[in-house]
Amino acid sequence: MIGTPVTFVSRTISKEAFQNTVLYGYVNSWRPEIVFTQKQHQVISLVMQRKTDRYIAQEMSISLKTLSIHKYNIMLLLNIRKFSHLLTHRFAVYFCNETTGYLLASSGSK
Repeated sequence: MIGTPVTFVSRTISKEAFQNTVLYGYVNSWRPEIVFTQKQHQVISLVMQRKTDRYIAQEMSISLKTLSIHKYNIMLLLNIRKFSHLLTHRFAVYFCNETTGYLLASSGSK
C-alpha cells in the first residue's frame, strides 16, 4: 500500500459507482475532486489529532523541512492560504470521529 494514493469518495455516490471505484480504481463518469498521497493523508490525520509539527516529523521519520513541504502541497490541493484552515475545510468531516465529534485519523494512527 506504500505509494498508493488515498481517495475520498462522496457520501452521495451510487452503490455501483462505489463498487467500480473499489474494484477498478475509477468510475466511468466520476472522478475524485482531490487525491492525497499516503504521506499527505498521514500528515492531515496527525494534524487533525492536534499533534505538533515536531511530533509529526518524528512520527513519520522526516525532517521539519519535509513536513513543511507536505503541508504546502496539501494547501495547494485544498486551495487554502493557511494550514490552520484545514480544520474548517469541507473535507475535515472525513477525519471526524462520529462517536466523540473530535477530529481523528481514519487510519494509520497509534
